[in-house]
Amino acid sequence: MAQHRLADNLRLNDIGVELSRPLRPEEYALALTDIVRTLDSGEQRIEDICADMGAELLAPALKAADAAVAHRSPEALDALELDTAPLADALAAVLESIYHNGRSQVAREVARQQPHTMAAADPPPPKVERVKRIRSLADTVAESVAAAAMRALRSLTLRRIEHPDQTPTGPGFDPLQTLTAEAKRAGRPTVGQVFADGRYDGILIAQEDLDSYVYSALLDDRGCASCADADGTETPAGEEADPPVPNPDCEGGGNCRCMLV
Repeated sequence: MAQHRLADNLRLNDIGVELSRPLRPEEYALALTDIVRTLDSGEQRIEDICADMGAELLAPALKAADAAVAHRSPEALDALELDTAPLADALAAVLESIYHNGRSQVAREVARQQPHTMAAADPPPPKVERVKRIRSLADTVAESVAAAAMRALRSLTLRRIEHPDQTPTGPGFDPLQTLTAEAKRAGRPTVGQVFADGRYDGILIAQEDLDSYVYSALLDDRGCASCADADGTETPAGEEADPPVPNPDCEGGGNCRCMLV
């Protein structure tokens, strides 16, 4: 947990007013609950947006596929490019909110260690590089789900041409179902990375008020042994966490959910 630099179990000034303290165990548990809730809800929001916008995204391709079947010319789909910009815009908005949620969570954790009379300063805006990174991640997810859907549509179109009496369904043939599945696969590591970036930037903003921060593997049912070994590692403020978050040695690869608290 982030520890305020003045923290020493309890610090009082000369008139007996509490200056700061570490997070209590129940507050630390609350911080971890907030992290897990944000990750889970963020992943679901990415999946829901892709599902909601998928039909509109695929409409031109579905129309082209019907024409390809009618003319028995699947190559007509090869030159088709989907307009992923609206989906990327929507995904970027969600990722930006997840990033800011990470920053604000850290601010709340630090505020719990300070007296209520201390007013919180307005946080600085995110760096331009961070905003560009979030947009790049949104573009990548949008392009990934579109590509997966198009692969399924091409498979479906070929099957319809070869077997006009059959309309296959299920994974690999249903474009919208495949799009949603890819949104879940691609969205999970993206949400984790953006949220971890937000929390890390929040720690950098508050580092003058911090003594240290703690590596947390969350220790839920989606953890691995490598991350569990790093859980609880304390790092002095201003130094890089080892391992970093997400953990490059995580057995789940890009799905690592480790955070700094």
